[in-house]
Amino acid sequence: MKKNIVKVIGILIIGAIVGSVISELFALILPAGVVKEFFLASIPIGIEDPFSIHLHFIDFSFSLMLRINVVGLIGMAFGYYLLKFTR
Repeated sequence: MKKNIVKVIGILIIGAIVGSVISELFALILPAGVVKEFFLASIPIGIEDPFSIHLHFIDFSFSLMLRINVVGLIGMAFGYYLLKFTR
């Protein structure tokens, strides 16, 4: 059971990474316009300012930001489809 959850999360992360790479390629290829704005508009989710803990001998900072766009969602959906297809 635990291996299946790790496998699903891994496939979704790989799909999101592939989707991000494809969206960067779209940014280079597509001309300026509505289609480019639609595919490349992203929604940032996360902590924008880093959370910091300052101790006398060490400092910790933590920040996490996810930028979700249409192509990334398509990549995640394709990865999930491949996961279901290969079972």
